[in-house]
Amino acid sequence: MFVAIATGHSSTMMSGTSNGGWLIFIHVSCLVLQTCMLSADGVGDDAVLARAVDNALPPSLLPRLQRDGIVLRKLQAKKHLKQNKLGSFFFPLEKKSSSPPRFATEEAILLLRDICFTEVSFRERRIVGAEWWYQTREVKGNIGFHYDKDEAVASNEMKMVYPDVATVTYLTQAGGPTLILNMSTPDGNDNVPVVANTGYASYPVVNRHIMFDGTSMHGVLGELGLEAQPGARQQSRVTLLVNWWSRTPRPPNCQPPTPTELRAFVAASGPQTLPPHEIPQTTNGSWISWMLEQASRFMPVTLAPLSLGASFDRDGGVTAASPVVVQPTHQVLNRSTAQRVRIILPPNERQYVYVPKWHPTIPTYETLNAAVHTSASADAPYTGGFFQMNWTGSLAVGGVFELDLSNHNLVRHIFHSRKPKVFLFVPTEEREDAEQMFLPAIKPFLGKVLPYYAGTKAYNVWGVFGLDFHSRQHSTLRLGIHDTTTDAKFLMKKDISVDVSSVKHFVRSFFKRELQPLATPPPAHTEL
Repeated sequence: MFVAIATGHSSTMMSGTSNGGWLIFIHVSCLVLQTCMLSADGVGDDAVLARAVDNALPPSLLPRLQRDGIVLRKLQAKKHLKQNKLGSFFFPLEKKSSSPPRFATEEAILLLRDICFTEVSFRERRIVGAEWWYQTREVKGNIGFHYDKDEAVASNEMKMVYPDVATVTYLTQAGGPTLILNMSTPDGNDNVPVVANTGYASYPVVNRHIMFDGTSMHGVLGELGLEAQPGARQQSRVTLLVNWWSRTPRPPNCQPPTPTELRAFVAASGPQTLPPHEIPQTTNGSWISWMLEQASRFMPVTLAPLSLGASFDRDGGVTAASPVVVQPTHQVLNRSTAQRVRIILPPNERQYVYVPKWHPTIPTYETLNAAVHTSASADAPYTGGFFQMNWTGSLAVGGVFELDLSNHNLVRHIFHSRKPKVFLFVPTEEREDAEQMFLPAIKPFLGKVLPYYAGTKAYNVWGVFGLDFHSRQHSTLRLGIHDTTTDAKFLMKKDISVDVSSVKHFVRSFFKRELQPLATPPPAHTEL
């Protein structure tokens, strides 16, 4: 990664090529917010989940990218892909070339490539190109938690094939933060780990670019959405998504623009849409000169050497010249500095985590790192809306699924696993309280069992355990276990109150083989 310590001009680096020519790599005054970052080649002991860079692109490029986003939405509306998925585009980049980009998005991709990769890592990772698309959401709009993947392979072969690196570039300062979790799935069925213990949250900041492991679960928390700044032309959350691949994603979900689509993008943001003094010439080498001219438009920013910890002055404050990694602890993640949010993971799994609150009026360079510097004030603001979170104990709970037998992915998930199934049968009026009790109670057994809430969308499961679904409004909480290997079923006695202690005792007794199974099949409406 080439980071320029700006002194009023852009930074360039030249590298020889095998054919005797020269390549010029350009990168200018990028403010690196995450210093304990993905290693240069994305792997290794020093690699972490995510990193972020501010001032990633020339400011004059941003409105043209937004025009590309409008074109893409119109084109997507005309496509009809399997499972109603939205298509994306592919920009092949196996060989670095001096051919001019044809429209704004291709310009951005070429610049972002040199933020994500060095020349060596780009070659060693065998990156063949960039998948790209745009997303627009209202200020409080969610983007469901998901894994980026080859959508054609997922639809046709039910396999998970991931990009090498996933990225988000914010084109507006509105909407919810991107939340990235240290969770992946080897086969599309089970998340590893079962409950996330590390995460990164990035609030939308114009021209911020975040990069993260392409196998990571991520989504957008609309409930924490930032309102658009007064006077902003765009009141929505607009992002450019670019994923880097070492294998070409399959059509029809991802493919290069057709000639008709290409004409639409060129008309919206091609060189002819620039002011006359910014139009690149077509003579040999002029594109490089044009890129240098664009790069010179950046505002110079001088950064002190970045460190893994905060640089505190004698009064306990943070020096503005040293952006730092924020590592919240229990003292940081509390009700005054963070909000507890519920996230829904596929297929229909509930998790609760704490995410720091932030507003863009907070000073960019101040931070709180109470884990390392206990002298920091507990109500100090955070760094620029980009947070690393470590969740321990009750700061993150989850791993419980809402049982919905009309959800085909969830049904497949149930039958795929041979783990014992634990069902909490929940009367409608006790839904919220039951969830808050069950999550911490079942946490010690996650990985050994699959826990489910059985409510209104799991009526036939009630009958399997001899419970009357239609009388559930007058019922109390009940707990049942299905041993998948023997098909034996166990039900907690009605006179036992279902709470954290009794749930733990019941599940432990199951593994000790101390429980008496139900008769097979149990008669419906039986009082047990």
